[in-house]
Amino acid sequence: MNILKALGFVEEKEPKSDVGNSPNNSGEVSHINQEVYKKSVELSVRNKTLLLLRKIDDIILNSVTNQHDIAQQVASLLVQDSEVLLVTIFITNQEQRILDVIAFAESSNQQVQKIESLPFTPRVSFDDVNNILIQASTQRTVKSSNTIKTVLTPIDTQTSAPYEEIKTVFVFPLLARNEVIGTMVVGMRDEEAQISPDERDLLQRLVGSVGIALYNGFLYDELKRTNDRLIQVDKLKDEFVSLASHELKTPMSAIKSYLWMVMDPREGALNEKQLTFIKRSYISVERLIKMVDEMLNISRIESGRINMNPTSIDMINLVDEVRDEVLPRANELGINIFIQPNETLPPVLADANKIKEVLINLIGNALKFTPRDGAITISFSKAGEMIETHVQDTGVGIDPADLSKLFQKFSMIPTSYEGNEESTGTGLGLYISRSIIQLHGGQIRATSQGKGTGTTFTFSLQPFSDAALTQFKERYKNSPDKSVELIRSKVV
Repeated sequence: MNILKALGFVEEKEPKSDVGNSPNNSGEVSHINQEVYKKSVELSVRNKTLLLLRKIDDIILNSVTNQHDIAQQVASLLVQDSEVLLVTIFITNQEQRILDVIAFAESSNQQVQKIESLPFTPRVSFDDVNNILIQASTQRTVKSSNTIKTVLTPIDTQTSAPYEEIKTVFVFPLLARNEVIGTMVVGMRDEEAQISPDERDLLQRLVGSVGIALYNGFLYDELKRTNDRLIQVDKLKDEFVSLASHELKTPMSAIKSYLWMVMDPREGALNEKQLTFIKRSYISVERLIKMVDEMLNISRIESGRINMNPTSIDMINLVDEVRDEVLPRANELGINIFIQPNETLPPVLADANKIKEVLINLIGNALKFTPRDGAITISFSKAGEMIETHVQDTGVGIDPADLSKLFQKFSMIPTSYEGNEESTGTGLGLYISRSIIQLHGGQIRATSQGKGTGTTFTFSLQPFSDAALTQFKERYKNSPDKSVELIRSKVV
């Protein structure tokens, strides 16, 4: 039985002519019938081939995550859906210069055999140049044999009936992107002379699909390994940043304290030049401490180590507290801060300390970029089911084309809001603010009509309720979303 029969292609007998027909008509009808029969067989072959290829495609789509699974499912499919007696798939190990078995299936045993229990050696060295597996791989050509003993060695053909029935063994190189990634052994019942060109073409197409499937699996495995390494490197980076920041903060805090003591008149008068130098050093240390704090915040947020304590918060009272903290600096700069209360505003669900940090960042930025006699106005509104807080200034404004860059890590926009020459920063404040607001399930945005028109920052929070509090905790506990995982917190 040839492979066409094995795949279900039943050969029909050639149609005979009717007795009553004349010799000429009989010959013509016979020729037509032969052509129809030939076309029918060709169509049947194509349909069966497409069906088998479609099944292999399904395996590729459903098992792309594992190269071994792909190979084993394909091998099992070929011995189940046809009378191919044996399929063995080897993969190339370039580092060790060997061919490794990753899949094996035979018609007499539908159970997947473990590699260590195979009846032949599962590894073949490239040094064995006389082995036709190695020849097929190195020469990139199909090899054949009339006995399985010359292909899979050593093997006892008496232990299984299918081995005795195998009359032809093909060894196909598995190619992908012009690279040999392995070999595939197919054991068949027919003599090689009985296998037609169409049947060989069918096998070649099947082997081509197998090569692509295995290559896709290889790419996925490689990508996964690379991704795992990057995750580990990123984790080490976070740990280093956290540790380094902690270690830096202690001596910098001490330096700041000593500088403050030197500037205290009770410790002795300084001349004008000395006082200038000390003040500059003090400001620089303050800036470094702030930078370290921001790096620590980012490390905690992105590693999921930030603690959240969501409660019912009165936003107007919270804004009042923040204004009291920044008012000395605002008075020094000659900038007014106004609050427009909203009597109908319900409490919001938030961590007071985290939202306070957001407000300090936004008001602090507004103070940096608002000229003397300018104003900062904080107001509130409802937007659907969310409560919005607006921080509006009369400062230098931002080019609308640059607004989307504001919340990126280390974003510093030249000649615009964050790039004001009179102010310095790390470009982390707005990134941290966005991360905190997103942790609360809200959004933050900036609007400006352009330079000289001021800027408004708006962030939203959800109203407080017991149900919202429960959903808040569950969202960050079980969410499968990868973007949430990056800033997943420990909610208490």
